[in-house]
Amino acid sequence: MIWTGLLDWSVGSLCGVTLVLTQIAIASVTLYLHRSQAHGGVKFHPALNHFFRFWLWFTTGMVTREWVAVHRAHHTHSDQEKDPHSPKVYGIKEIFFKGLSYYRKACRDDSIIEKFGQGTPDDWVERNVYSKHTSLGYFIMLGIELCLFGLPAFVIWGIQLLWIPLWAAGVINGVAHWWGYRNFETRDTARNIIPWAFWIGGEELHNNHHAFGASAKFSVKPWEFDIGWFYICVLSSLGLAHVRQTFPKMPESSDLVDLTRSELMHSLLKARWSFMSQYMKRVIRPVFSKEQRNHKAKGLGALPLRCISFIQDRVVISDRKQKILEHVLSEYNDLNIVYEFKQRLVSICHRDHRTKDFIEDLIAWCDDAQATGIHALASFSDWVRDYLPQSQEVSSSVSS
Repeated sequence: MIWTGLLDWSVGSLCGVTLVLTQIAIASVTLYLHRSQAHGGVKFHPALNHFFRFWLWFTTGMVTREWVAVHRAHHTHSDQEKDPHSPKVYGIKEIFFKGLSYYRKACRDDSIIEKFGQGTPDDWVERNVYSKHTSLGYFIMLGIELCLFGLPAFVIWGIQLLWIPLWAAGVINGVAHWWGYRNFETRDTARNIIPWAFWIGGEELHNNHHAFGASAKFSVKPWEFDIGWFYICVLSSLGLAHVRQTFPKMPESSDLVDLTRSELMHSLLKARWSFMSQYMKRVIRPVFSKEQRNHKAKGLGALPLRCISFIQDRVVISDRKQKILEHVLSEYNDLNIVYEFKQRLVSICHRDHRTKDFIEDLIAWCDDAQATGIHALASFSDWVRDYLPQSQEVSSSVSS
């Protein structure tokens, strides 16, 4: 009995229970700590909130306030010097293999906890049990698992303790800022690892999340799957979850006509990432194709198709690829112009817009785009203007 425990389960059953236990821990991190506590995208029933909080203490010893504070600091300073765990700053090997140590170091920084840990649970249980005795939970868990599963419990327990540090601290904080694809040109290096995000609770869609952190749903494209969102939908149907925000969709231009100035700006700001994805489709690709045809007509062969990906997001390409891009842009004037306008539009979208500047900047950008004489760019500026009804009146009223 000491070898097999009270349940005397087979190896297959023990593997199954290990997978279930670790997936509950991942779900607790992505649903409770991340989407609810850190970003407020979803609100759970108080009983479910406490279950998540208990499970995390029981299986990992993580403190809600610490995790939330470190994660908010990451978003505020993403891939900059003050980012607690950026592979761009510290190197991919450091974050992948030592991600837990970087997390713990940030947790010991009182300034981070004080500044970014606001709004997290601060009740009697949190102060006297979860935050005060962080290691007690997983040792209780070990005792229970030893009784149930016997000596194999040590393996199950070890996997549970390593699961979050490996996948969250190592893979998400490391790989998801180093390798993958990008739907959105965020100012950092966040990427989507794979489009079918189920193994790490949906966190694999990291670029989508960084584009609009407050969204409770991480999938954006029709072919992407976020299992965390699936969990939320199930819990919502049971009355245990209330979704506050999801990724904003591009509104119809006709819906913006009757909006006030502040409502108009808010709608455009929320959907500003759509401008960038449409720019690639409506401007970059047609101009690139035209340049390719001209290139072939001169008997010079085809432009490297990979340059499209270089143009799409210069932030995440290597120095060697940047040199290739710079050479291509120097040779093709129209492509260089639309690339410069793209960079200017990216700059507009990245700014911290709390005033009139966003609408005014878009109007000025459209005026300059029209003046280039490049058909695809001019057509795109007309499309943008449809989202700026009565542009001149908006501009003058904002200035007054």
